[in-house]
Amino acid sequence: MWLRPELCLLLLLCWCNGSALWAADAPQKQLYSLPSQPLSAALLQFARTVNQPLLYDPTLLEGLQAPALEGEFDASEALHQLLAQQPLEAVPREQGWLIKAKVVTEQPAVVVATSATKTQKLPAAIEVIAVRSSVVAEQNAVTKALLPQANTLKREAMIAQDSLVADDITDFPALNLANSLLRLPGITINREWGEGRQISLRGLGPDFTRVQVNGMEALGTSSSPMDARGAVSRTRAFDFNIFASELFNQIDVKKSFSADQEEGGIAGTVNLHTAKPFDYDGPKSSISAQLGTNSNTGSEDPRFSAVFSQLWSEFGALVSITHSIRSTNEYGSNTTRWRRETGKEAADSSNTELQNLLDSGELWFPRGQRFSVWENEQNRLGITTALQYKPNQDFSLVLDWMHGKLENQLAEHHMAVKDNNLVKDLIWRESAKGDKEVVYASYKNASWRNESREDYNESVFDQISLAADWAATADLQISLMLGHSSSD
Repeated sequence: MWLRPELCLLLLLCWCNGSALWAADAPQKQLYSLPSQPLSAALLQFARTVNQPLLYDPTLLEGLQAPALEGEFDASEALHQLLAQQPLEAVPREQGWLIKAKVVTEQPAVVVATSATKTQKLPAAIEVIAVRSSVVAEQNAVTKALLPQANTLKREAMIAQDSLVADDITDFPALNLANSLLRLPGITINREWGEGRQISLRGLGPDFTRVQVNGMEALGTSSSPMDARGAVSRTRAFDFNIFASELFNQIDVKKSFSADQEEGGIAGTVNLHTAKPFDYDGPKSSISAQLGTNSNTGSEDPRFSAVFSQLWSEFGALVSITHSIRSTNEYGSNTTRWRRETGKEAADSSNTELQNLLDSGELWFPRGQRFSVWENEQNRLGITTALQYKPNQDFSLVLDWMHGKLENQLAEHHMAVKDNNLVKDLIWRESAKGDKEVVYASYKNASWRNESREDYNESVFDQISLAADWAATADLQISLMLGHSSSD
């Protein structure tokens, strides 16, 4: 059993471009002196000046000329001046701007024949935006890509990072969170009952990976039904099989380090983000149900997930739930505790060759040899809730609660042959070290032993956190977090 209370209070002050501590509330102005030039060149110079990214389809800028820009402007004013006479608009993002075609409404005016110029070819097309060979389809003018794309998160990260977002998780459903993470480069997993449990990042073992849930460090431990020593995890490794992947809408795997990260993950950091109400532009509801089986058990394995979200002006609430029941059956043979044995006799006293071999003391026999069947029923439950207050794009207050429960009901059945001394026949082979290992033996009057065992293992994870993010000015950002996490 592991219980870890954690109280986190984080105050992060972010400074940009060497600005003073108490910057003015008004956006900072800079002096511009840009000549009239192709719009693509002007936007490149602008992005370098303000040190902010611009995302756009290069074909939108073909043949467009930017006016000269002289004087002092803040970033938004300067960009507006460059695009004022263009069929384009700039949409603010968390970092930088998205350049897209202006939405053109159809005019019921009289159609006048005119020659098609290069500028007149633009209007109807641009509901699709190409960014570096990847195409993002805008759903509508209101939904401005509220949920980021994985390639965008990777491109904008200042360190080596890979991400999974909601679309990736739902498009490739996995049995649990570890199986979803396996799709990212640099990650391997160990499997148990046909599904992942722990991950190894960048070649380092599970103990070296730090895990955060909604920005707060957490440790999730589960029990292994295949472990005969009590089945409890006693390491720093995070057991990802506690959670279904549908509980999360963004997973960031950070493979290098930055100054804002806390210590603790030599291999890297995995940050798990649950869904928030303002991730969507309105009410959201989704229900999914599956039914599976496998040839070893013949059982019916249900799987269910649902998300419900609602917005009321500046407030929002979201709840998601997942539940699954899965039966598995594994069987095979195993041997334990190999050792040299003497005192065995040939069942046929006239077989002197076999007797001499048994008396030589050079044969290695397993102390235990048995046929085994493991039956397990797994019950996994996950619940997340989020209450969010977001009056504007600069402030957000979120109360998150997360509960995960994993139950394993295991039954083992073994049939063993042990301590038999009358040998009818045997076959041995020589190992790489020159030892004579018995791979087959036939006994007279053999004794059989049957054993059975039942285990019940339960793992419970709970976390509650209150997080506030406030962009006080263009140069000052304040983040606060208070939370508690436990795993039993």
